[in-house]
Amino acid sequence: EMLECIGSFSDLHPQAHFILNGRIDFEENIDINQYDALICPDEYKFEKLNGYYLFDEHFHFAVSSYDPLSEKPAFSVSMLKNHPLVFLRGSMLTPEFPFRVCSAFAVDLGALSFADTREMHRRIISCGIAAGFVPESEAAAYRSDSNITLLPVMNDRFTRSMKICFLREKHLSELGTLFRKHVLNYFLLETGENDETKNGRS
Repeated sequence: EMLECIGSFSDLHPQAHFILNGRIDFEENIDINQYDALICPDEYKFEKLNGYYLFDEHFHFAVSSYDPLSEKPAFSVSMLKNHPLVFLRGSMLTPEFPFRVCSAFAVDLGALSFADTREMHRRIISCGIAAGFVPESEAAAYRSDSNITLLPVMNDRFTRSMKICFLREKHLSELGTLFRKHVLNYFLLETGENDETKNGRS
């Protein structure tokens, strides 16, 4: 839905330019001053960034359609046992969120692969080399691949809250200020329908 918000802002302000960094989760040192707005997980790594709760990020378990697991109605932790898995990893060897969750379970994981792009991640699963986790925001390409089946993940440990943070208003450009107002109105973040994160307002 964030892309729809950006699109509606672009319709109103065609002079606006956006640089979208989809790998913020893999950044080692986050400097909010590099961004007018930043969407990130509401977890320890980003706890110093003040922001507003935006949405819950839910994951699917993606398996090859030829894998017997594809016949299951939903993901269960027992599926991890000795099953090859692939995870996204950043340039600083930082693995994605589902890897950290899986590592916390008392289950012997199978062979692990790490991909540095979403496309490589999808292809590894499509070829049947390994299974992996996919956030709903990235699920469209996996759904359109006939060789992949997405299983719903009901385990709450694979869900995390996302927040949006902004530069302090005095540091925002004129367009940045307009975008901040647009986002807050679009997601009703100032009406009480969406509460701010525990970190408060930026």
